[in-house]
Amino acid sequence: MLAKLRDRRIQASEEEVVRSLEGTGATTCCSTRRQVVEGYDFYQRQMEACDQELQRYLAVLPDRQEGKHGLGSGCGADEAV
Repeated sequence: MLAKLRDRRIQASEEEVVRSLEGTGATTCCSTRRQVVEGYDFYQRQMEACDQELQRYLAVLPDRQEGKHGLGSGCGADEAV
């Protein structure tokens, strides 16, 4: 059916178009989906690691409510934690 809808400029015969459409769609689609899911999972792990690192940093950050200097005050903000 798709072969009958091909553009008139396509020089391949209807049979050639049918053969070219057979068997590749599912494999390509599954492969693409797998790559997308793997990419998503990778970035989720990266964000989780960043969140954990941020939580560790915030845990040792001085409390500004107690009159101590905190991040952005210019007093030790650039020091490694």
